[in-house]
Amino acid sequence: MGDTMTQGGHNNSKLECILCWETRRLLVVVMAVQIAFWGVIGLDILGFPIAFLRQFVGFIYLTFIPGILVLRALRLYNINLVESLLYAIGLSISIMMFTGFLLNTICLLVGLDNPISLCPLIISISSVVIFLMILCLRDLRLNLPALHQRPIEVSPSLVFIIILPTLSIVGTYFVNTYCNSIILRILILLIALVPYLVLFNWIPERLYPLAIFSISISLLYHTTLISRYIWGWDINVEYYFANLVLLNSQWDPSIPGNVNAMLSVVMIAPMYSILLNMDLTSVFKIIYPTIFSFLPLILFLIYRKQTNNKIAFLSCFFFVSYQFFYFSAPTVARQEIAELFLVLTLFLLVDNSLDRLKKSLLLVIFMFSLIVSHYGTSYLFILVLLNVLIFLNLIKHIYPSLIPSSTILSKNFCLLTICFVVAWYGYVSDGSAFDTIVIIGDHIASSIYSEIFNPESSQGMELLLSGASWGLIVQLEKCIQLIAIFFISVGVFWLLFRNGSEGVHFGSLYTAFCLSYFSLNIASLVVPFFAAQLNTWRIYHLTLIVLSPLMIIGGTFLFKLITNRNFQFSRVPFVLISIFLTIFLVFNSAWIYGYAEEYPPGPRSLALYQNSIAQGGDLGRSALYIIYYFDQDIYSVEWLAKFHNPDIAIYADVGRQNLILRSYGMLPNQEVMTKSTSLRNAYLYLGYPNIKYGIMSEHSVGLEYWYIHEIAPVLYNANLLYENGGAKILGGF
Repeated sequence: MGDTMTQGGHNNSKLECILCWETRRLLVVVMAVQIAFWGVIGLDILGFPIAFLRQFVGFIYLTFIPGILVLRALRLYNINLVESLLYAIGLSISIMMFTGFLLNTICLLVGLDNPISLCPLIISISSVVIFLMILCLRDLRLNLPALHQRPIEVSPSLVFIIILPTLSIVGTYFVNTYCNSIILRILILLIALVPYLVLFNWIPERLYPLAIFSISISLLYHTTLISRYIWGWDINVEYYFANLVLLNSQWDPSIPGNVNAMLSVVMIAPMYSILLNMDLTSVFKIIYPTIFSFLPLILFLIYRKQTNNKIAFLSCFFFVSYQFFYFSAPTVARQEIAELFLVLTLFLLVDNSLDRLKKSLLLVIFMFSLIVSHYGTSYLFILVLLNVLIFLNLIKHIYPSLIPSSTILSKNFCLLTICFVVAWYGYVSDGSAFDTIVIIGDHIASSIYSEIFNPESSQGMELLLSGASWGLIVQLEKCIQLIAIFFISVGVFWLLFRNGSEGVHFGSLYTAFCLSYFSLNIASLVVPFFAAQLNTWRIYHLTLIVLSPLMIIGGTFLFKLITNRNFQFSRVPFVLISIFLTIFLVFNSAWIYGYAEEYPPGPRSLALYQNSIAQGGDLGRSALYIIYYFDQDIYSVEWLAKFHNPDIAIYADVGRQNLILRSYGMLPNQEVMTKSTSLRNAYLYLGYPNIKYGIMSEHSVGLEYWYIHEIAPVLYNANLLYENGGAKILGGF
């Protein structure tokens, strides 16, 4: 026995030495990154910048290091490498937002006027990191999950996965430089092959997380890297408020505006811009999509807990194939950050492997971060939480054995979430975000009985019943979208009546979330003015975060019924669902449209068919160029911002007035030009599409327009104040 005790003590001592060495190694790595970050900033200040080094080191430092240290300080040893990475990203972004918020608040209280500038930010972030390192020193048992991971061997499948983002970056360069989209078209085809590579095990399961990340970042980059400038709608407002913080070196929370209350915009964008020495445009076009590309990876972990690796992978593929993920979400930067915290919150709720206290702490952090990131996503999630709470407690009272007590959603968590929403949205930015939801709620309540099922009041119902106006391909795409929704509906019925069969079982809490999110889709169809406030497709995208596995389950279940009843989610149904996923991607990415010479107007044509839209009809041009800017547009608004008389109104069509004048011109709240507008004592700004094609948009998405020649007599005697070959500024009317 004495020999055994001696051997055991020797083993424990050896283990402690190994873990102590791992701790020291972690702290050495962190300190090395910290010193490297200080060093590259110092080189820039001294006039010896090294291309891309500050951006690379700074991104790693800000996005990963604080979160990794928090995980280790919390003594979370039993989570794998992928989970550690994803938690670290969420915690790091949270630390950035709240550190910036506290720095801004404290500095303004003590009379320091430039809190959001280089020196205060470096001192505050570095202090937080050093403090976290000190907390880690308390425990020498820190574990690095990476040490236990099987090394990744170079293989054809690994090369294929890695080459996808490279093709995306090179392809966008060719589009921007040569107006040639052939590489991006090849990229879409290669991505469309991935479900088959997974199905036939050409991509091994250990590479699934890397493959999901590669696909998501490739699809995001193939749109966000188009153009040298931001493009989209909401992102122009976000650019304005973020740039306002940069210009003033502080955030003014009293300025009314929903976006001004979002720390995901007014803190994250300026902090990345200052600390990485990147222009704000690059932050929105590169940093935000890169962070957002980790979201499907978290979904893979969530889905895998409910199903299996292949179903989880195909579910993620379906989620990222839907056009909103890579066309619309990147144009709403605050939603990208909010969705990241939303899925981290969902992952914590369905994961029972963490200690209860630590899990509660992370839940509170991520929920608070969600609330200060996007008001719309937060409001919808509160509705879902209340529905889940009611559903679980109802079932628990009727069938107590079906729902273990560990799956019951905490009432305190829901109450805390609601209180923080009211507190934050009610007092920041003059309560603008809170007033918005009150107005929306009042509008819905006042029309719920008189307008229910009315297509004119329900955007979802209108989209469902409206006929195609763009030809056969649009009709086919509508059918594809409806088939996907039908598969989800079948999946819901499977969840209610067949859950646990076919070797797949959804937990009771996740089932409640599925039913709650599915009810949001139903509400988008029947509740008047509900979907129009956030956009039906945006709500649908948010519901897919939870419902995507049900599309795969529902589709394979139906295919199993029509092939062979002896199959249990076997290869044949999976081959059929993979074919559907391929079709779904080529339609959603607009890839198929080029071969029918039908081009959807707006951002979906930016990557693949921008040149064809420019040579097409005026409707397509109007919808596309209302959100897409040329050099001439940027130069002209910068000139106007510098030399205009602030006492004189500026008129422009609705696209220029609401978008580029606000963002790159920093000239918000200007006037909309119509055919009947009097231009006495005013400027008239004409951008590239106004000059090149004579189109004047009068609708926020460019679907309604008129021509500049219709007011030729008004312009005849005007003074030309500025012209650069693609934009004009007139005055002296």
